[in-house]
Amino acid sequence: MSDCGRSSGPRWRSRSSPWSVSPIEAGRPPWIALALTFSFGFYGLVKKKAGASAVEGMAVESATMAPVAVIAIVVMALQGHSTVTGHGLGYLAIVLLSGPITAVPLLLFGSAATRISMTTLGLLNYIAPIMQFVVGVTLFHEHMSSMRWAGFGLVWIALVLFTWDGLARRRRVVTPDVAASAV
Repeated sequence: MSDCGRSSGPRWRSRSSPWSVSPIEAGRPPWIALALTFSFGFYGLVKKKAGASAVEGMAVESATMAPVAVIAIVVMALQGHSTVTGHGLGYLAIVLLSGPITAVPLLLFGSAATRISMTTLGLLNYIAPIMQFVVGVTLFHEHMSSMRWAGFGLVWIALVLFTWDGLARRRRVVTPDVAASAV
């Protein structure tokens, strides 16, 4: 058993559950990863095409999700599964502060999504997974099978080629403009 780099806390077994095997290794498509990729990409596209300010977008999103959240809280409370009010004022304060703490990055994302190209936005979406990967491998000593390293390498090769192509296209567009302005 591996202790994920910690001296206490839960212990995890390598390959003890279907979640520890990549979907490709298991012989099926990575449906969750694909759903997250397309849903977040679609979210970014809608944010960009809506043209609303970050605050307006946040207001619409909050108004859309608030009734769902209230219903979920009420249903969980009626079933006796609510943790919001059952763990004291400190816990309640943390839950209430999680909204504003979460809103700041979402406002920044909404503001940026309307100002930068979808290509740049897509590349920036690789930052969080890269950070999670580094933490998983370095701090929690997660096992990386050869299949995972191959997939990781393919993604990075694709990103390098994509970035190189984008830079080459930009140079071709900028170069004629510079030559024309010199005349």
